[in-house]
Amino acid sequence: MVFKFGQFELDTQKRELRRGGGVRPVEPQVFNLLAFLIENRDRIVSRDELFDAIWHKRVVSDSVLASRINAARRAVDDDGKQQRIIRTLRKSGVRFVAAVADEATGISLKIPQVHRLAYDLSGAPSLGLLPFARVDASAQSRAIAAVLGEETRFSLHSVDWLRVTAAQPSADSSHGLGGMMNLARYVLEGSVRIEADRCVIIARLTDTRTGVCLWSEKHGCDTHQVSTDVPRIAAGIARAVAEQIFAIERIRTRSIPARERSVWDAVVVTLSMINTRRKDSVRDAQALLAALVRSDVKSPAVFSLLSFTATLSVHLGWVSRKSLRERTFDLVGRALAVDDRDPWAHLALGYARLYMDNRPDEALGALQHALRLDPSLSMAHYLMALSFAYRGDTDAAFAEASIAERLSPLDLLAKGNAGAYDNVRATASFVAGRYRDGIHFAQRAVVVSPLQVPAYRQIVLNASFAGDMKVAASAMSKVRSIAPDLQRWLVESEPIWCRAEDYRKYVEAFRMAGHR
Repeated sequence: MVFKFGQFELDTQKRELRRGGGVRPVEPQVFNLLAFLIENRDRIVSRDELFDAIWHKRVVSDSVLASRINAARRAVDDDGKQQRIIRTLRKSGVRFVAAVADEATGISLKIPQVHRLAYDLSGAPSLGLLPFARVDASAQSRAIAAVLGEETRFSLHSVDWLRVTAAQPSADSSHGLGGMMNLARYVLEGSVRIEADRCVIIARLTDTRTGVCLWSEKHGCDTHQVSTDVPRIAAGIARAVAEQIFAIERIRTRSIPARERSVWDAVVVTLSMINTRRKDSVRDAQALLAALVRSDVKSPAVFSLLSFTATLSVHLGWVSRKSLRERTFDLVGRALAVDDRDPWAHLALGYARLYMDNRPDEALGALQHALRLDPSLSMAHYLMALSFAYRGDTDAAFAEASIAERLSPLDLLAKGNAGAYDNVRATASFVAGRYRDGIHFAQRAVVVSPLQVPAYRQIVLNASFAGDMKVAASAMSKVRSIAPDLQRWLVESEPIWCRAEDYRKYVEAFRMAGHR
């Protein structure tokens, strides 16, 4: 993606910072810092987040961070005094404050232009957002309530499967819970009150059909920090609401007979199966999706999910690439034929390019297109991280993995990705020659996802080159138990490394671990 601000362009695919048509050289960490700040320009980014995103949980000093921020400012003709582009907020963090336009629209955006999947999914849930009520009559609580409402609405725009109707502040009682009965399945409301030097925020999610409160949460912050805390609180409320609604929808759809399910109901059921990442469950999901296709349901989401599961089956070594490649791309083509602006379709295309065709560069193009349509698509960032790792661009791989992990609560397809982000970090560590780090990340991945075969593979790779043959042999034994057809699996489940030296290391690691 290309981000434009002032006279500058930041191209995340080519990893170039350009001014006036010329390329301005920047260090990889400085580029990653700029990209991360631009991606998160809607909020203040904490120093801990920057340490995680740029240095990948390694311990570095505050002075190192300060030097990289200063270097980023110099690169974009800013400085610590003016702070026209990168602003430091005392005791809070850093924010990219310049107006940004993306390549796709050329328009400066405050709210992402998201192609909403809910339009393609009949029966998808709807949420009514009511203005936050003021418990006291102070001007400060009125201002906080207004900002909280706007920030929450902004954050909810990232939940692409949820249709949001926002009521404007009014004395009209029709904007209350009762007025939302016929407009939305769920309602989010809340209150703001000032207590001395504290601001107390309460949010509630209600089922409009029953009037039952499904979820509530209380937040507090100092009144002198509301400008920085309110956006963070609003983002947290949006994430929690999305997770609660999907969990409720998942329970609701279980009791609906298959013949009575809407497209949305079917997607919820199959997503729950896919996100287990278990072979039997994924096959059950494929059977349900295939039945929808046979019944002449023409939904991009259904075609895309069916294509996604096919690639997933190859990725995890369950089936041969040859047996599914043609059908995988056929399904993607059918999804794009119905709606070529569906982000899941471009995601499925990128996934297929990576694991069916072994083409990380082409995968990146499709995945970036998906992100232009839906900036909150965590799975796209995750697959971009893998693609960058296979190309040897480890800094970009780490950065994309961190973005994917942060966005994962908002992405329905990412809910089965437990451990996957650390697995990407393990892959990038192997490419970078940081084998001990790779072992650490891969072992952490298998703790949360014990059947994640790719993570055991990364233990083999990193432990072999770290000289820890006991750990490598143990992981090799686990790989053999999960993937009995090891020879085919090693060839077909792993994309071709773009750099010859990485592929050589890959083959050599398994040889050292005992594979012949």
